Amino acid sequence: MALWRLFTIFLVVLALLFGTKPAYYLAYLAVALFFLFFHVQKKAAAKISVKRLEAASYAFCGESWQIGLEVTNNSCLPLAFVSGRDKIHTNLTAERPKKWVLALPPRSVARVSTPLSARARGIYFLGPLEIFVGDFLGLTTRRFQSLTPHKVVVYPQIRELAELNLPSRLTGGSFDDEKRIYPDASRLAGVRPYQAGDPLRNLHWPATARTNSLQVKQFEHTVAVEAYVLLDFYEPNYKTAAQSELAVTTAASLAAYLIKEGASVGFAANGRFKDYPDGPEPDLNRRGNVLHIPAGEGTAQLRGILTVLAGIEVQAALDFRAFLDAEVPLKRHTLLFLVVSADTPKLRRAAAGLAARGLTVQVFTTAESAGEPGLCRHSGVSFFPVRSGEGLQ
Repeated sequence: MALWRLFTIFLVVLALLFGTKPAYYLAYLAVALFFLFFHVQKKAAAKISVKRLEAASYAFCGESWQIGLEVTNNSCLPLAFVSGRDKIHTNLTAERPKKWVLALPPRSVARVSTPLSARARGIYFLGPLEIFVGDFLGLTTRRFQSLTPHKVVVYPQIRELAELNLPSRLTGGSFDDEKRIYPDASRLAGVRPYQAGDPLRNLHWPATARTNSLQVKQFEHTVAVEAYVLLDFYEPNYKTAAQSELAVTTAASLAAYLIKEGASVGFAANGRFKDYPDGPEPDLNRRGNVLHIPAGEGTAQLRGILTVLAGIEVQAALDFRAFLDAEVPLKRHTLLFLVVSADTPKLRRAAAGLAARGLTVQVFTTAESAGEPGLCRHSGVSFFPVRSGEGLQ
């Protein structure tokens, strides 16, 4: 554009100097083309629309996929040159993003795709998208931005327990053996004769009057297994980023294992969660640096936990002991899985205190100095050192 402007000015000056008809014709033509292409290109470019085909992408570390764009020429003029490039985080691409280039006939639609590769967990936003529109002669190029972001959630890796140097069954046998069976007072199964020790509130008075002997209600029983994964993300406790990432992978793998086994799983951590401005936020309760997801079952619950683990960041304001004293509701007989950096006397005392409250406590340590599981049983608390398998990020 600048070169054409200089060339037009040169022809006008040349026409004024020589005063010949050919010189004036060239000057008129250059001026006409300059203004004509400028206004035509401006009008056509204003009618281009760019739409992302998906509002968000979800992937695990190591996966590759493509995101699509739909480019529409809403004008009655052809566009000889349309190109664009997304601003992409370095953790989402293995190479520098390349421009895509295409030509658009009048009233036409084209689709382009951009390859992505998840290199690290996190919540990312692509954009802004830069669009360039040029004419046939290359005289003008207009540039504008599409500010519509594209959210990318990269989940942490989920590993088999054996890949983390953990026993294949954490509960020491069949997981069903750990299930607590409770009578459900809302589901009456029948009545039976009264036995010594039965609560008086369970007496069934109509049946008692009918049979002239004490009868008590019998309820159907429900199976309830509630487990919590608690992650220590206090920054001073981790010497390297690899240790903290191993802790995240361990927490994700434990949550996936427990939900697969049919448990109702909750999650809590002393960390910071990256802002989540686009799309529904997980069922997450935040209070300062305390993050808490109430217990739940199924793939939706696992997706919520993985989303928090994707965006969680270390913090230096709340240590793990103070976090354990925070108001994270834990019922008696809950299975508690603590993912921490190291096995320390302070941690042992805290874990023993939780076990004394009727909780089943298992501790998973990511530091290299952690002891062997056979030597780490204390006050009903089990300790397991976690080791990363080959290729674990």
